[in-house]
Amino acid sequence: MTGEDKGIVNGRQVLHHPSDETLLAYAAGRLEVGPAVVTQSHLAFCSHCRERLRVFAAAGGALLDALPPTEMSDAALIETQARADAAAPPPPRSRPARRQPADVDLPSVLGAYDFGRWRWLGPGVKARHILLPGHRFTGARLLRIAPGSKIPEHGHTGTEFTQVIHGSFSDGHQDYRPGDFCEADSALDHEPVAGPEGDCICVAAIEGSMRFSGVIGRLMQPFVGF
Repeated sequence: MTGEDKGIVNGRQVLHHPSDETLLAYAAGRLEVGPAVVTQSHLAFCSHCRERLRVFAAAGGALLDALPPTEMSDAALIETQARADAAAPPPPRSRPARRQPADVDLPSVLGAYDFGRWRWLGPGVKARHILLPGHRFTGARLLRIAPGSKIPEHGHTGTEFTQVIHGSFSDGHQDYRPGDFCEADSALDHEPVAGPEGDCICVAAIEGSMRFSGVIGRLMQPFVGF
């Protein structure tokens, strides 16, 4: 994919990045699986964030090294391992994924996942579930939004994470283009609208659920599933 591993996409510098809190949670394995998949997709584009992640990981390791050794209880060890297994994206697979979108050029890091079928979410909006090996839902989705189509105005009970792969969208606050990362917290209500240049392809996940404010949005809610 153009710009992958360089932080430059189609000759444009990536402008919107995950917060330090998100990268720290990712580095510590504390980010939920869905948001971790979205963050992982961003890191494929952004050398700046890969370097920030490396610094955070190194700083965390140094802090751990400075602590006196303590014996971990069996219960604490089991809980730590369970959290790491739940939050960490899967390792690369030796076999090709069974179901990958043939009509979308994705970052190679998403090759570790299977994808569900395209499902209609609303006028001009479709989505595919992103699945862990064994078809376990990650909570992340691949979205395809037709030019000029929109996701009705909504807020969130938690944080919504979106990574733009192709195309663009504007949410009334910022414009997002390939490589950009949108992190919308519970204080933000927005109405993402795809740009005119082509389908907007995004990877998205949310901690919590969406709160639609209009009639059309509320009609879409059962199909959206966030």
